[in-house]
Amino acid sequence: MNGSGNTEIVLSICVVVYNHRQYIEECLDSILNQQMNFPYEIIVGNDCSTDGTEEVLAKYGDRVRVINRPNNLGLCANLYDLFLQAKGRYVTNIS
Repeated sequence: MNGSGNTEIVLSICVVVYNHRQYIEECLDSILNQQMNFPYEIIVGNDCSTDGTEEVLAKYGDRVRVINRPNNLGLCANLYDLFLQAKGRYVTNIS
């Protein structure tokens, strides 16, 4: 989570990935470089990637909440679950 302390999360940004090792770093860095004056979270649903995406995601530590799926859910179910887990007042997605 980004922002301060126990403040209510205003925006949840949900990112679904499957074998996006080549692109995920640029995507997350772009989100993290945005200037926001409110608390937000980034949730990534890694849908059983086999190309090293999980290793790239691990380097973001607590700046990004990563959910590494034990089974491939597919795009719609992965995104739906991220929406259910989102804590923000507003939710958006990047697919």
